Amino acid sequence: MFSFLQLLDIEVKEENSGKGSGAVGKIILDPKKKKVEGFLIKPKNVLKKEWFLPLEDVTGIEEKVLYCKSQKGVSNDEKEDDCKKETEKNSDLLAKEVMTKDGNRIGRIYDVLFREKTGTLEAFLLSDGLFHDLLSGRKKVTLNIYYSILEDQVLLKQYDPYVEETYGGLIQKIEEKRNRK
Repeated sequence: MFSFLQLLDIEVKEENSGKGSGAVGKIILDPKKKKVEGFLIKPKNVLKKEWFLPLEDVTGIEEKVLYCKSQKGVSNDEKEDDCKKETEKNSDLLAKEVMTKDGNRIGRIYDVLFREKTGTLEAFLLSDGLFHDLLSGRKKVTLNIYYSILEDQVLLKQYDPYVEETYGGLIQKIEEKRNRK
């Protein structure tokens, strides 16, 4: 499983030649299918255009490198324009508010976890602000529930606050230290 933040700005290389041509600039999401479709690649050369790399052309992901079959990607201008429009409209999940159907705010999306092979979204990591994150940690909401990705927010149809996990936070670290004694 990978996260959006883990992949942004990592280098893109062709698997066979090892030649690098850019870095992941944006993650392209299909909000209806709720999955990652591919990546918009920023070229190293500023004179070249961004290009779309479909997820099915990704052959592997390591810590700092994303490998692909070919660096040609989709260079059709019309497809690129469609990708850019969809990206700007729907793919920026990061920083969107997550709300329940009753209008209760759960948090703001800090990161998104997804499956490398299928692109299926698995979980949202939510932030409640710097101080809350430092003290209590970030929330992890597993996406085994029905949700809708709207233009300015994500709406959870069912939400049980007792099911969410937390990551980090000083309170959790202190509790872990006490439990070790």
